[in-house]
Amino acid sequence: MSDLVSTLVDHLERRESLDVTADLTATVDGDTVRIESYTDRVFVDLPSFATARRLYDRHGSEVDRLPALLGATDLTLEVSIDGTSVAVVGPPGSEGRLERAVGYEGLSMLPGGLLRALLSV
Repeated sequence: MSDLVSTLVDHLERRESLDVTADLTATVDGDTVRIESYTDRVFVDLPSFATARRLYDRHGSEVDRLPALLGATDLTLEVSIDGTSVAVVGPPGSEGRLERAVGYEGLSMLPGGLLRALLSV
């Protein structure tokens, strides 16, 4: 999978920016995940923190590659849990100060949203 992502990033870096138009509903382990986008920002709304955790456990090894892919496509990903924004992922260099200090490239956590999502578990 990592070779595929590297090839995709290399190919996309030679292209112009992308705009995405999407209004999707996906089912992950019986939970409904909504994906919407109308420009260069893709919104993913997960129904619960448990769903987010399951997705991370299953695909966490690919998370480090996301900022490079987003940078190559000039896209930004906003993740929410039950309608509350918890994180924004963008190209390398778009991370917050705390995230940069601990080595999370391209990630900006939204503490208020994270706290709300964790308390609603």
